[in-house]
Amino acid sequence: MGELKRWSKVEHDDSVHHLGPYYLFPRLRGLQIIECRKLMRLPSMPQLESLIARGILGELLISILASSSSTPTLKRLHIESIELISLIFRNQYLLRKLSIKDCCSLKNISDGMQCLSALETLRIENSKDFEAWNISVWEGLNSLRILNISDMPNLQVLPQGITCLTTLQHLSISGLVNLTALPEHISGLSQLCSLKIINCPKLTAIPQSVRGLTSLQMLKIDRCPDLKKRCEQPNGPDWPLIRHISTVAFGCF
Repeated sequence: MGELKRWSKVEHDDSVHHLGPYYLFPRLRGLQIIECRKLMRLPSMPQLESLIARGILGELLISILASSSSTPTLKRLHIESIELISLIFRNQYLLRKLSIKDCCSLKNISDGMQCLSALETLRIENSKDFEAWNISVWEGLNSLRILNISDMPNLQVLPQGITCLTTLQHLSISGLVNLTALPEHISGLSQLCSLKIINCPKLTAIPQSVRGLTSLQMLKIDRCPDLKKRCEQPNGPDWPLIRHISTVAFGCF
């Protein structure tokens, strides 16, 4: 259906007339749209809870989300290979899980991210301009429990705003091959239980403030050779910073 441009409304059908001109799927809960790059419009889906969108126009994504913005129902959203446009997330205050993969212009959605106060899980993979998110974006994510950041070859430092995530319990960073440092004030993640650091070869040290992560129970490090050496017991220079963590593991897991 790669050439599909529009899904037309049903004409002369009394059974759906009372639902309005575009309510063809009044009870639809889940939808996947894959590689429909010419599709411009879809009927409204007032009960949509889960959406997977890959290889579609940003304008179409906005129209889908906007169609239910007056009474939002969407809880899970996966976005992949889409040119992101501002205001995508306006009024999506029920969204619980958000995954963004292979997208550019993350800075374009920073204002809308501040509306996602119910978001619990955020996964970002191989997307550009992530570092452009300012502190107000992170301050608005006051329900976030899980954050996964992966395959960002240009990212050298994590945004300082991450330290505002006082509800965060699980943090995973993977494939950040040019990352050189974790946020110095990482102790702001007061509820963090697990930290995974995978394939970040330029990350060479743990910040001193890790001592303050008293809730941290698990630290796993893989394919970070210099960091591994510094964190090994009993003589690694960073071992005193992490010795309070009950599980410290190295290698594949």
